[in-house]
Amino acid sequence: ADRADMTVGKYWASLTKNRETVISQTLVTVNGEDISIFGVESAIYLYAALDMPYGDYIDKDIELLIDRTLLSQEGRRRGLVVSKEEVDQFVAGQKEILNSLEADDPTRKAYFDYFESMNMTMDECYDSEAARSTYANHLLYGKALEDECKKQGAETPEEKQKVREELVQKLRESATIVYNSENYDRVKKQAVEMTSKSKS
Repeated sequence: ADRADMTVGKYWASLTKNRETVISQTLVTVNGEDISIFGVESAIYLYAALDMPYGDYIDKDIELLIDRTLLSQEGRRRGLVVSKEEVDQFVAGQKEILNSLEADDPTRKAYFDYFESMNMTMDECYDSEAARSTYANHLLYGKALEDECKKQGAETPEEKQKVREELVQKLRESATIVYNSENYDRVKKQAVEMTSKSKS
């Protein structure tokens, strides 16, 4: 069946049947580190469930993923580490945010539909190795930025944003970034198809 004719739920179920294959599909490689297509696929599902046109944002989101990967790599180079406790705290915070939403909140419903489509509970999803690794990298790029802001004496949000932009630009100049054009085109097409149609 053509993707555009599927409901979000049916499409996601077909995707998750081949989850291992999907996870191994590289969207872009940054300094030898693969960024999987899977995180972007997940975002497409959530945007579609919320009736938001993700096709408008996908390029920006992929570039943001690259920036974050570069920053977390820089964090590792600087010897910065994220402890298990810090990841635990972050995961607990994410769950708390979701649990605080009303049962009929569209964002909450979209997330819980997603967990169901993955045959996982919220806890299983957030506590999975893939999720914890993502959160650890998220915290690590935050630490790299914090470290650079301290070095530069940046204190205001504007100063910090300038430091971020300069550091990312510097890292991009020396980075090897290779796009997997087939997967990139496919995921972009999918984002437009899945999030520009009305749900069945």
